[in-house]
Amino acid sequence: MMLYRVMDLIVREDTFKLFTSRTGSGIFERLEEAPRMETMEDLEERIKGYFKEILGASPSDSLYFNEAFRMLNFVERIFKELRDLNESAMERSIRSPMDDVIRLYSESLSKFVEDLDIPVLQEHVRFIIS
Repeated sequence: MMLYRVMDLIVREDTFKLFTSRTGSGIFERLEEAPRMETMEDLEERIKGYFKEILGASPSDSLYFNEAFRMLNFVERIFKELRDLNESAMERSIRSPMDDVIRLYSESLSKFVEDLDIPVLQEHVRFIIS
């Protein structure tokens, strides 16, 4: 699913359709080559490799070179945003709503025990909360 979204963004960004047209050798043919891609990093390296090859084969003052450079930067931004999004999703999934309930209960219990003059009870509560 993510492959289609990434490719859709690349097709939309390719203003002159130099790399995403279905005629000739384009980025779609590069993605169909072996070896099989299994991770997003594989996809990223395959796409970036395609644009780096164009940068190496084209004169620096050509349209292909400039567009390949622009597309390479665009692809790097896409995958950086995907990594950032993945990290934030992981952080959110680790934290559950029960964490807030437990935190509130712990704070409430520790404040309640602070006012009591029973050291043994205070020590037990601190041990349980920690």
